[in-house]
Amino acid sequence: MRKSGGNNVIEKNSISDSVQYGLLVYSGNSDRFGSNRIAHSASDGVYIDKSAGNVGNCLVTNNVITDCGGNGITVTTNVATGNQIDDLVLSYNTISDGAGSGIFVEDAGPTCDRLSIKFNKIAGNEGSGVRINGTQNMSLWRNIIHDNEKVGLLITNLAGQASARQNTIYANQRGGVQYVGGNTFVLEENSIFLNLGYALSVSDVPAPGTSFAKNWWGSSTGPAGVYSGVGNAVLGVAAANILAPILPAPPFAGLADDANPILAVGNAQISFIGSFSAGRVVVDRTDTAGLKLVFTNVSVRNNAWVATVPFATDALNNRLFVGLGEVLAASCVLVSGIQDGMVAIGFEYGDKLNGSDGKLNLYVYQGGEWRLNDSGEWILENGKWDLVPNCHFGTTYSVVGDVPVESLTGGVKAIALVREQPE
Repeated sequence: MRKSGGNNVIEKNSISDSVQYGLLVYSGNSDRFGSNRIAHSASDGVYIDKSAGNVGNCLVTNNVITDCGGNGITVTTNVATGNQIDDLVLSYNTISDGAGSGIFVEDAGPTCDRLSIKFNKIAGNEGSGVRINGTQNMSLWRNIIHDNEKVGLLITNLAGQASARQNTIYANQRGGVQYVGGNTFVLEENSIFLNLGYALSVSDVPAPGTSFAKNWWGSSTGPAGVYSGVGNAVLGVAAANILAPILPAPPFAGLADDANPILAVGNAQISFIGSFSAGRVVVDRTDTAGLKLVFTNVSVRNNAWVATVPFATDALNNRLFVGLGEVLAASCVLVSGIQDGMVAIGFEYGDKLNGSDGKLNLYVYQGGEWRLNDSGEWILENGKWDLVPNCHFGTTYSVVGDVPVESLTGGVKAIALVREQPE
């Protein structure tokens, strides 16, 4: 779309296998691009460029953008033209498995003003989750950014103030958030955890007014690195000046109860997978979660890891388990960098049976994803509980079942040990 007068609506289209961009916007005002599915574009899924004229008051919302050869959404400028991108909203998009970054704002400088990025789910991209270079008066709010191969959120050369609040940034391969200077940046009320390398890295002297306070770093003790905690590390910033106060729990309403046990428990354990023999990896969490995972015939990347978080005992009756029998134990599992092969899941039941009747089975929640709804509650949706076939008793008061490794990859999964009621 080139030199448009604006007020265009492009909705509910399926765009696939484009030889360059899925959707190209050169100029326009009050345009809406929504509920489209864009897949397998040779370059970017959505490319917004103001070279041919101003772009203002545009909404890119509720699109599914996947497996593109470039970035999911690119916003770029030509400063020499003097044209502006103002009041652009990127919201409720699902952006995954691209060869570039999920969202990339390129060389924007002060000519990109009032950019809002909110309620997007960005995962599995080969670049960063969100990469911002330039812009001013930008806000990132309630995005979920995880499992990207570079940094979850990369901020460079801010031309004006920007903020990131109430985002969840986890399991990114090169770090959670990296700030490389520019104007004032406020990073507050976020949950940043389980990122490899660091939760936050500051590569330049922060501008006046910059704040990294009131975040949850994966532990009630605060972050490791410059701080004295054991959570995801913070590097390159004076802790006393802009980190305090440290949040002891996730900041959203609802996260302290049973809405999202992986965040409520806050005691994740991570195993970094190094050298191993004959394609076999053992992750033993029987001491903390009653869970043991044995991977066989697998291929493993250099930076592979497995994280587990047990559900709190009082959370075993929450709405996630509706339709199952009596849940004796459950844990969230996050597997990154392990492919192919099988995994034997073993859950200890110990003295939980108390002589009661009923068959013990294992279930894995498949196809679901964590989402923060408008009320600030985490819900696991769009999936279902699958029975692990051929469960049998192990040698240490445990129930064991085998599933393909892919059953535990692709985001946070839940495993439950269930006592079925006798008929």
